[in-house]
Amino acid sequence: MIGHSRDANELALSRARIYHLLGTAHIKPHDSGFLRLLGGWVAAQAGGQFQLPSEQMKQGLSMLHHFFESMGQDYSAKFEELVATEFTRLFRGVKPLYSPLPPYESVYREEAGRVFSQSTSEVREVYRRFGFDLAEGFGGEPPDHVSFELEFVGLLCGREAEAWRENDEDTACQYQLAERDFVTEHLLTWLPQLCGEIRRHDRLGLFHGIADLTEGWVIFDYSENLQGLSYFAAGTAAV
Repeated sequence: MIGHSRDANELALSRARIYHLLGTAHIKPHDSGFLRLLGGWVAAQAGGQFQLPSEQMKQGLSMLHHFFESMGQDYSAKFEELVATEFTRLFRGVKPLYSPLPPYESVYREEAGRVFSQSTSEVREVYRRFGFDLAEGFGGEPPDHVSFELEFVGLLCGREAEAWRENDEDTACQYQLAERDFVTEHLLTWLPQLCGEIRRHDRLGLFHGIADLTEGWVIFDYSENLQGLSYFAAGTAAV
């Protein structure tokens, strides 16, 4: 049982880190520090010939590798400004046909495309139930921003990891169920459409690659780790 808890803890921590990275990539223009970190990670993955769990993620990494190679690992202010300008166009809903719709679940799911609608309230209520206020410090962004939804799943994974570390299998399984429900009821209902719009509008290749990584990861994580809770066989019966 201890060995099982240790393996489950490590998996949950790894998943938390990935969701956190993807959440960070969608919330604000990328500064040189983040770009350097991302570029270093891409280069390291390229050295291992893209050992990623899904074809879509491999495609995304290949796209990112090409982008950073074409920029010559240049992290100057000019490079940062170029990326920031494209981020604003892609994630701020500048204008129709020029930009994707803003990255809020309500905009993609509600018939009228309104922000702060029913799905927004549903997401906020889930956050509150688990004691999270993810929008604090981000200028009043709605709680159903794609970054917050990704970060929320990462935070649940982090709590799951803590439960495994304490050998509290029942609590860990409850967090697994919460992860599964949120991914199913929220992220998977609109993230693929958002990522498709980002790919269609991106002019640099950077955000196309991030979109592939994001969509590929969420679909893979759901099918491999959450659907049926297959990797928690010992704990599922206790839920």
